[in-house]
Amino acid sequence: MNVVQPKSEISNTTLFEDLKNKYLPFWPLFFLLVIVFLIGAFLYLSFATPVYEITATVLITDERKGADENSMVESLNLLSSKKIVENELEVLHARDLMDQVVDSLLLYAPIHEANTASAYSTSPISIVAKEPLKLTPVEKVGFHYDSVKRNVIIDQKAYALDSFVNTPYGNFKFIVNSHLIKPAEDSFYFSLLDPKVVTNIFLSRLDVANSSKLSSIVNLTLADELPKRGEDILNTLLEKYTEGSINYKNKLAKNTIAFVNERLIVVSDELNSVEKQIQNYKSSEGIVDLTEQGKMYLQNVGDNSQKVAEATMQLSVLDEVERYVTSKENSASIVPST
Repeated sequence: MNVVQPKSEISNTTLFEDLKNKYLPFWPLFFLLVIVFLIGAFLYLSFATPVYEITATVLITDERKGADENSMVESLNLLSSKKIVENELEVLHARDLMDQVVDSLLLYAPIHEANTASAYSTSPISIVAKEPLKLTPVEKVGFHYDSVKRNVIIDQKAYALDSFVNTPYGNFKFIVNSHLIKPAEDSFYFSLLDPKVVTNIFLSRLDVANSSKLSSIVNLTLADELPKRGEDILNTLLEKYTEGSINYKNKLAKNTIAFVNERLIVVSDELNSVEKQIQNYKSSEGIVDLTEQGKMYLQNVGDNSQKVAEATMQLSVLDEVERYVTSKENSASIVPST
């Protein structure tokens, strides 16, 4: 009796045997490739610079929200806030804003240690260019800092801090590094970069997006090799964004006040002109102000009434004196004083 094996088992066994016969003779090569890949991964992790992801969150206030709360159309327009947030996303990712960050943090003149590690938070000094946009790019310039004399030594020539000096590489001012955490003992070198190039680099690493379609919360993400520098870039970016918003509002308010003052001057002149025309017309036509005339009439009536009362009192006194004299004409007495 013959037993028929299922087709699936026959197929699997045949496939396994085929793979074994084809590739098993090359197992030393596979083993060697695995070792090479592991060594390559180890070398990459050993020498590659890690990149960190720094994030920040900002709330964009919708200034138009609540301006017309009684409008049914505005209350139903759920996308109005989203449109404003999208505008602010473009502002936060604008080149002009990043240019200000690069200039503020002096990113166009990075400083490194002798072992090529970044000295952003270990260098004792920072470099300020008088005209950053006119810098001539330089790859590597070694220098030494004398902490006792507070001098920066470049090519055996000393330069003092806190004042612009002419160097073979440009007009610079050396200042104390405000980002210093722990000074390094190694020698340093600095590079000079085109600020526009630096701006492009960090803009390519920056991602700005709102958390949801109907949300006014914006998330900023920056990829950088130095966490401290990444934090400073995002913080400075938000500071410059806030300053720009305040400056825009101040400028708008200033222009509005100037416009209102100009209009007030024009309207005041127009009113004065109209009043003069009214006065001239009244004078030429003999028109009087009934209100003023009424006040004058009442005042005159009051004065006349007071004078009449005084005269009546005097007449009464005279009548009494006359009667007294008549009744006493034959007697010697003193007439009463009035």
